[in-house]
Amino acid sequence: MLFDWVKEVPRKEVFMYRNRNHYNNGLPGQDVEFKGRVSHYPEELKYGNASIRLKQTRVEDNGIYTCRFPDMKPSEKIFRIELVVEPVLKIPNFTGAAPKPYVTILKDKGLLQCEVPGASPKPTVEWRDSDNKTLLSKTVQDEEQQGRFHVTVQTTVTEPGCYHCVATQMEIWYRISSEICVHHVIALAVTAYCLKKR
Repeated sequence: MLFDWVKEVPRKEVFMYRNRNHYNNGLPGQDVEFKGRVSHYPEELKYGNASIRLKQTRVEDNGIYTCRFPDMKPSEKIFRIELVVEPVLKIPNFTGAAPKPYVTILKDKGLLQCEVPGASPKPTVEWRDSDNKTLLSKTVQDEEQQGRFHVTVQTTVTEPGCYHCVATQMEIWYRISSEICVHHVIALAVTAYCLKKR
């Protein structure tokens, strides 16, 4: 069996398998940027599965990949797939990166508070619901001390569910969040009583 995975633009050799020889066991020709990051599924080859796994993906891996079976009869088979790699908003151990937000339910059952202390650069802090929709929030603290920002935001929820507070520092491509679940919400209700005169 022979199959060859290639990244189309710019053209780069990703993974080739030829009768049990491949780039991970000595077959030459693999592009240097894919060395040690690509593997296949040997147990699946008997079923005609030539899938590969790409580890430690990065934005530069975005593109169209082609898998060719040049020895197929009566004619060569070609399959294409597009790989999309989104940038990750997180740099571990970065000085100034926001710590995990501290989230609490205040005395009012529907009032949620999120604190993000000691972050630099200043983070954007927002509450989101389980559908990832941004909730209307109020900033109750926004202070800077020695170049570090302490931000506290609150939101009021009217439905039980899980909510998360997200702190984002776009300047350093960093995002971190905490989740809290509200099981009961006390709704404010006005009850009208009709008194019948006797």
